[in-house]
Formats: sequence, structure tokens, C-alpha cells
Amino acid sequence: MDTLVIGNFNTQSPYFWIEEASLQLLPGAQQTVHIKFQPNDTLHFTDTLTIFNNDPVNYNQKISLEGTGIYAPAISLSPDSLVAQLKQNDSIDIPLTISNHGAGELIFTAQIGNYQPTLILPEGAGGNDSYGHIWIDSDESGGPQYDWIELGTGAGTLIPLSGLNSTSNAIPLGFTVSFYGEDYSTLRVCNNGWISFNTFSVSYNNTQLPSNLAPRALIAALWDNLIMQSDSRVYYLQDTTRFIVQWENLYTVTGYGPYTFQLLVFKNGNFVLQYETLTNLEDAYTVGMQNHSANDGFHIAYNEPYLHNNMAILITKRSWISLNPVGGTVAPGSQMDMTVSLNSKNFPLGDFWAGVEIFSNDPQAPHRLIPIHMKVDSILTGISGIQEIPRNYQLYQNYPNPFNPTTTIRYGLNQPSNVRLTLFNLLGQEIRTLVNSRQEAGFQSMIWDGRDDTGRPVASGIYIYRLEANPISGNEKQFVNTRKMILMK
Repeated sequence: MDTLVIGNFNTQSPYFWIEEASLQLLPGAQQTVHIKFQPNDTLHFTDTLTIFNNDPVNYNQKISLEGTGIYAPAISLSPDSLVAQLKQNDSIDIPLTISNHGAGELIFTAQIGNYQPTLILPEGAGGNDSYGHIWIDSDESGGPQYDWIELGTGAGTLIPLSGLNSTSNAIPLGFTVSFYGEDYSTLRVCNNGWISFNTFSVSYNNTQLPSNLAPRALIAALWDNLIMQSDSRVYYLQDTTRFIVQWENLYTVTGYGPYTFQLLVFKNGNFVLQYETLTNLEDAYTVGMQNHSANDGFHIAYNEPYLHNNMAILITKRSWISLNPVGGTVAPGSQMDMTVSLNSKNFPLGDFWAGVEIFSNDPQAPHRLIPIHMKVDSILTGISGIQEIPRNYQLYQNYPNPFNPTTTIRYGLNQPSNVRLTLFNLLGQEIRTLVNSRQEAGFQSMIWDGRDDTGRPVASGIYIYRLEANPISGNEKQFVNTRKMILMK
């Protein structure tokens, strides 16, 4: 037995190809390669793929290929990112243009999505997670009003918890609440000062959030290593729009306390934390929340002086963004404006992030994400100098494609890099260098006019563009990616 060496994948026409140039497989191994099909007309195409290899019997294995061209749409979005600066209790409408450069009808839907930038700008007291939650406390202008709801007078139901690290069974909420995009109808309560929508973990060592060491689908009202003594109680109350948990007279294992506090879960996805009595509060707790995967969340406080008596904290969802319309159809060569509305009502000062997710029937770009950055400030100074930063290196499909005479090539750099963007014909010959320089982190774009380095127009056909990005810092490996495009005259 020997290594299978595939020296070349060969097709007869430019409409079918495999990006892998060669391949080696150890005995018993297998690997999937993808055959690409990009027609230049609405016809039925046939071809033969020949796989040249060192198999002494099937050394030129042949596979028949067939494909039918359709009138495909080609989506483009402008601008590439949305940035706005607002005062508190302000609003703004921003147009997002959805264009169809293809030959087929573009059908799309839109929703508010997650976006977490690599570059985190300074946050105010109410900074958010990538899902778009924000928080504000009763000490802030426009914050919630402290309004204690006493459950220990017979209004609430006693939860049978005792001692250390005690967690309840699942308790019905009485409604369904959305938490980080998941729907939950029950929760569990732990005497360590937190609730979870789907776990019975009894982690007592508090940590920063998000964290794999923390309980999943978590809201931590006052997460510490707490113990229930003879006067300690935990209650709950449910109605049609809210669910309340009250921890009464809890103590730390080190002797601090008692602490009395509560959590309100609202059907609309908002949460309120309230603190009635925090006697001799030890600054060794966590307040915050995280999702089920422990990869999105935030802490309001971690091992620091923050909470005090008669305090309330409001955590709200992404109600600061709305889209209109949330779907539609765009004819070939046409465009449609979507209105992205941002609202800073009751927001603290700081920077807030989310995104517009566009799902469409464009076979080259079925999913697009437009980052949104809202900066809430007391003084409007302008933020035109802020550069949105992608999370990873990206090379996007050119648009329009097919094209004549020009097309735009977009790419994203997550850090300063030495960049080379080059164009090749199908023979592998370099015909044009569009970029060969250092560029800063951010989203970039270049226009190709269908000419080579000498200024002469090139012929119709399929061309390859390749992005090479070498990080200046040297902390990441070189990024190299290629895509194909069609020039039709």
C-alpha cells in the first residue's frame, strides 16, 4: 500500500473547476473536494473531469459533469457598515441600499444579528454583549426606579433550598421568554445568587463572564459562595408577564451578610435586578449573564465595589434597532432601500454593537452581515474617523459578477497587514496587481477595470483574484484566499 498522489484535476471548459491543484492521501484515508460550476449563460453545460494520479490502473479517472445555468441574482449592500452617534433619548433612520447586479430576481429576508468587533472602543457604564443587551442602573439618569416587591409576606412560593450549593428543580415561568435567541419556559434557582434557564450546575466560584467555568444560560444577580442559615429563604412569584425570584437573608461562607435581593424576568425579555439589604457586602461577587454556549455575555460587576442597598439594574434587549422592510424582492438591475432605525432611549453613554443579517437566494453570497455601531454620547462630536474592524481576514465575492467593464473586489483585514491583491488568468499567468502595500485594519475595496498591468483590455473569460495578507505583528499566519470572476463583453 502506498500514498495516493493526485497530480492534477483537469476540465475541458472554464465553467467547471476544482480549486485544489493537487492532493495526497494516505492508505485508507479520504478527502472531499468540491466541483465548482459557474456558467456564463442559461444553457445546459457538459464537461469531463479527469483526475490524474499514480494509481497504476485508474491513472486518469474520468467523471462526467453536467450543469444548467440559471438567471442568478447578485446582491450588494451599501454601505458596508452603519455608524451613528446619538445623544441620550435620541433616534436616527439610516438607509441601507440592497442592489441586485445579477440577471435573476433577488429574494431576501433580514433580521437583527450579532456582531462583536475585534477593536473594542471605550464603553460607558452600560456596555453590551454581541447580542446587543445593554444595562443601566438606578444611579444613572434615565435608569430604572428601585421598586422592591416583597415576596416573604405570603405573596411568594417557598423554594426548598438549604445549606450550600443547592439548586432547585425546573420551575415553570408561566410564559416563554427569549434569551440569547433561545426560547425558555422554565428556570432553576441556586442559593448562590443566580438562575439558569437550562442547567443544574452548582458552581460557587464566581468568575468573569462569559466563561466556560460558569453555569450556562445564566443570570447572576449576586453570584457568590452563599450559605442558607436558619433565617434564610428563597421565594418565587409568577404571573402572566413576569417571574420574580427573591433571595432573603443569604450569607457568605466567610460570614458576610445577610443579603436580600431579587431578580425579575419579564416576558418581553427584559430583566431587573433589585437589592434591598446588603449588610457588610464583601466585594467578591459577580453580576451579569451569559448564553448557553458560554461565548457571549457580560459582567456588570466582578469582584469590585458596586452594589449597594436600594439599588435596581435594568437589562434590556436589542430594542434599540428596528428594520423596515424585513424582506422583499429586487428585480435584476434594481435596488431597494431598507431603513435601519436606531433609538437611544434610556441608554447609558457608551458604544453598542449589533448587525443586520441579510439572507438571500444569491448563490455566491447567501448570507451577509452589515455591522452596526451606535455611540451614545452627551456631546455630538462626530465619529467619522472610527473604522469598523472585521473579526477575521475576509475575501468577498466581487460584484457585479459577471461584469463589464468594471467590478469591485472587497476584503477585510482584522489587523494592519502587508497586502497583495493580484489577478490571474486560467493559465495561472499574473495579469494585474491591484494592491501591493501596507494597509490598516478595516474593510477595503478595489475596482478592476478589466485591464492588465500594461493598460490593455483583457479578453472575456474567467479570471482568478488572490488576496495575500501578512500581519505586521506576526501574531497570525499569512492569510491567502482566491476567488473566481467572469468578464463578459
